[in-house]
Amino acid sequence: MIGRPSWQKKEACTLFKLSFSASAPGSMMLLGEHAVLHGYSALVAAVNYRMHVRLSLRKDGQVVIDSALGQFESPLKNMSIQAPFTFVLTAIDYYKDALSGVDLSIQSDFSHQVGLGSSAAVTVAVVAAMRKALGLDLSLNAIFHDAYEVVSLVQGVGSGADVAASVFGGLGCYRMAPFYYKHLKNIPRVFLYYSGSKMPTVEVIKHVESTFENRKDELAAIYKGLDACVTAAKTAIDFSDWRHLGKLFAQQQNLMGQLGVNNDALQSLVDVLSRQKKVKGVKISGSGLGDCVIALGRLQKASSLQSDRYIPVEIVKQ
Repeated sequence: MIGRPSWQKKEACTLFKLSFSASAPGSMMLLGEHAVLHGYSALVAAVNYRMHVRLSLRKDGQVVIDSALGQFESPLKNMSIQAPFTFVLTAIDYYKDALSGVDLSIQSDFSHQVGLGSSAAVTVAVVAAMRKALGLDLSLNAIFHDAYEVVSLVQGVGSGADVAASVFGGLGCYRMAPFYYKHLKNIPRVFLYYSGSKMPTVEVIKHVESTFENRKDELAAIYKGLDACVTAAKTAIDFSDWRHLGKLFAQQQNLMGQLGVNNDALQSLVDVLSRQKKVKGVKISGSGLGDCVIALGRLQKASSLQSDRYIPVEIVKQ
């Protein structure tokens, strides 16, 4: 059951003089979007853009946040969870029984507007710094548990795939329940293009649920198709069979279209990138109706693409 744990406050004065740093990578989804919410597996990867936080404990009961998104200050006792710090403040609130105030500085290598799991990454970084400051278990499983619960408190729904990627790093096969995360050794060459808009994942999920409200069997068949793509992709990656992986990208892109999460901007990018000789496959990355497309292979030219939306990414370890 999700809920706030109870801890004793750390009263050692030396702790109030220290700062605790942590960072977490952003993430992207290779395959398995939407189906991962329903017990199926997904392939998710950590990327070379990170969220960085520095945290200090306070004695005066205040919460102070400084970031590129703005500043926030409030008494911890009467703190209101509000945008643009919803995930960060929920993480602080999660540990508030152990706190007497917090100073938090946040820096990001990437814009929250382009996706890349920014909400999950900042949550993981704050949780890691908080657990470090409070002298709690710093195992990856413990950090994942708390970060996943914080994200769930905010969203009410979510697979935790982006949280897992930010915690465990690399390219992994993830399943929500029972929990499973296994690293894949071979790493494909990919890049991203931002579509120019972003729709919150929760809203996309609601859109899918509404669309298929009276078509449950059809929806279940799509999820099974998505899962089949993931299973085949694991084998393709194990053998570095990038051509076959590209075909699986195309299959999942078709299934995402059947889900109703494609749009003109995404499809335009898919079409243009698919015509490039060194691109082996293109698909939506993420829940859809915005965010990015992910392309497998190399980009040769950008004459018909908007260069400011090109996102060079590398899959990285934690």
